[in-house]
Amino acid sequence: MVIIDRKGIIRDIKNEHFPEVTSHGFLKENAKAIRQEAIARLVKYAREHGVGYYAIEKLSRPEPKGIKTAKRKQTKMALREFIQQMEVLVPKVHEKLIKINPAFIVQYLLE
Repeated sequence: MVIIDRKGIIRDIKNEHFPEVTSHGFLKENAKAIRQEAIARLVKYAREHGVGYYAIEKLSRPEPKGIKTAKRKQTKMALREFIQQMEVLVPKVHEKLIKINPAFIVQYLLE
Protein backbone atom coordinates (compact mmCIF):
# COMPACT_ATOMS: atom_id res chain seq x y z
CA MET A 1 0.00 0.00 0.00
CA VAL A 2 1.20 3.48 -0.80
CA ILE A 3 -0.18 6.58 0.88
CA ILE A 4 -0.03 9.54 -1.51
CA ASP A 5 -0.99 13.13 -0.72
CA ARG A 6 -3.01 15.42 -3.00
CA LYS A 7 0.16 16.66 -4.69
CA GLY A 8 1.16 13.14 -5.72
CA ILE A 9 3.97 12.89 -3.16
CA ILE A 10 4.45 9.49 -1.53
CA ARG A 11 3.99 9.88 2.23
CA ASP A 12 4.18 6.25 3.39
CA ILE A 13 4.52 2.69 2.14
CA LYS A 14 3.33 -0.41 3.97
CA ASN A 15 3.47 -4.05 2.91
CA GLU A 16 1.99 -7.22 4.32
CA HIS A 17 3.72 -10.55 3.71
CA PHE A 18 2.31 -14.00 4.33
CA PRO A 19 4.65 -16.60 2.78
CA GLU A 20 3.26 -19.39 4.95
CA VAL A 21 0.13 -19.64 2.80
CA THR A 22 2.10 -21.26 -0.03
CA SER A 23 3.58 -23.98 2.18
CA HIS A 24 2.61 -27.60 1.60
CA GLY A 25 -0.54 -28.65 3.45
CA PHE A 26 -1.71 -25.12 4.28
CA LEU A 27 -5.50 -25.05 4.07
CA LYS A 28 -7.14 -22.86 1.44
CA GLU A 29 -9.63 -21.44 3.95
CA ASN A 30 -6.84 -20.49 6.36
CA ALA A 31 -4.90 -18.80 3.56
CA LYS A 32 -7.96 -16.77 2.59
CA ALA A 33 -8.48 -15.69 6.21
CA ILE A 34 -4.84 -14.60 6.52
CA ARG A 35 -5.08 -12.55 3.32
CA GLN A 36 -8.32 -10.91 4.46
CA GLU A 37 -6.80 -10.03 7.84
CA ALA A 38 -3.79 -8.48 6.09
CA ILE A 39 -6.07 -6.33 3.92
CA ALA A 40 -8.02 -5.27 7.02
CA ARG A 41 -4.78 -4.24 8.76
CA LEU A 42 -3.78 -2.16 5.72
CA VAL A 43 -7.14 -0.38 5.60
CA LYS A 44 -6.95 0.31 9.33
CA TYR A 45 -3.39 1.64 8.98
CA ALA A 46 -4.46 3.94 6.14
CA ARG A 47 -7.45 5.17 8.12
CA GLU A 48 -5.22 5.99 11.09
CA HIS A 49 -3.09 8.10 8.75
CA GLY A 50 -6.02 10.17 7.52
CA VAL A 51 -6.59 8.56 4.15
CA GLY A 52 -9.91 9.63 2.65
CA TYR A 53 -9.82 7.90 -0.71
CA TYR A 54 -8.72 4.34 -1.42
CA ALA A 55 -7.66 3.77 -5.00
CA ILE A 56 -7.40 0.23 -6.34
CA GLU A 57 -5.39 -0.30 -9.46
CA LYS A 58 -7.07 -2.38 -12.13
CA LEU A 59 -4.39 -5.04 -12.42
CA SER A 60 -3.98 -8.22 -14.41
CA ARG A 61 -3.01 -11.45 -12.71
CA PRO A 62 0.71 -11.37 -11.83
CA GLU A 63 3.07 -14.08 -13.05
CA PRO A 64 3.61 -16.39 -10.05
CA LYS A 65 7.14 -16.95 -8.84
CA GLY A 66 8.81 -19.78 -6.97
CA ILE A 67 8.48 -23.54 -6.97
CA LYS A 68 5.66 -25.36 -8.75
CA THR A 69 3.40 -25.81 -5.69
CA ALA A 70 3.88 -22.18 -4.66
CA LYS A 71 2.94 -21.05 -8.18
CA ARG A 72 -0.23 -23.12 -8.04
CA LYS A 73 -1.28 -21.65 -4.71
CA GLN A 74 -0.39 -18.08 -5.68
CA THR A 75 -2.67 -18.22 -8.69
CA LYS A 76 -5.55 -19.22 -6.40
CA MET A 77 -5.44 -15.77 -4.78
CA ALA A 78 -7.77 -14.06 -7.19
CA LEU A 79 -7.55 -10.34 -7.69
CA ARG A 80 -11.32 -10.40 -7.51
CA GLU A 81 -11.03 -11.59 -3.89
CA PHE A 82 -8.87 -8.57 -3.03
CA ILE A 83 -11.24 -6.14 -4.72
CA GLN A 84 -14.26 -7.68 -3.01
CA GLN A 85 -12.57 -7.37 0.38
CA MET A 86 -11.79 -3.71 -0.26
CA GLU A 87 -15.38 -3.09 -1.39
CA VAL A 88 -16.54 -4.39 1.99
CA LEU A 89 -13.94 -2.74 4.25
CA VAL A 90 -13.65 0.77 2.83
CA PRO A 91 -17.34 1.73 3.29
CA LYS A 92 -17.08 0.48 6.90
CA VAL A 93 -14.51 3.21 7.60
CA HIS A 94 -16.78 5.73 5.81
CA GLU A 95 -14.40 6.44 2.95
CA LYS A 96 -14.53 6.22 -0.84
CA LEU A 97 -13.13 3.42 -3.02
CA ILE A 98 -11.89 4.28 -6.51
CA LYS A 99 -10.97 1.73 -9.18
CA ILE A 100 -8.51 3.19 -11.65
CA ASN A 101 -5.96 2.26 -14.30
CA PRO A 102 -2.48 2.39 -12.66
CA ALA A 103 -1.16 4.65 -15.41
CA PHE A 104 -3.60 7.41 -14.44
CA ILE A 105 -3.63 7.24 -10.63
CA VAL A 106 -1.44 10.32 -10.03
CA GLN A 107 -3.35 12.34 -12.64
CA TYR A 108 -6.61 11.40 -10.91
CA LEU A 109 -5.30 12.56 -7.53
CA LEU A 110 -4.17 15.90 -8.92
CA GLU A 111 -7.60 16.75 -10.35
